[in-house]
Amino acid sequence: MNEEKILCSELIGKQVITESGIIVGNIVDIDFETSSGRILLLVVKPRKGEISTYFKSDESGNLLIPFSYVRNIMDYVVLYEK
Repeated sequence: MNEEKILCSELIGKQVITESGIIVGNIVDIDFETSSGRILLLVVKPRKGEISTYFKSDESGNLLIPFSYVRNIMDYVVLYEK
């Protein structure tokens, strides 16, 4: 299987939305495992009034979204609605 590779630097700033089109916010940072390079969490600056209560947040109010919630990465990042 030939998977397209995406650089972490290309993810910073991307908009994050749910499958139904609700805008969650924009990626401001990425937490990854240094030994494997596997992405663990997306750190997302939330859009006010949206689904911010569904995810844990850091001390700055950014959402910590497990990468397992990512359904697809295109011009934006689409999350599964689990």
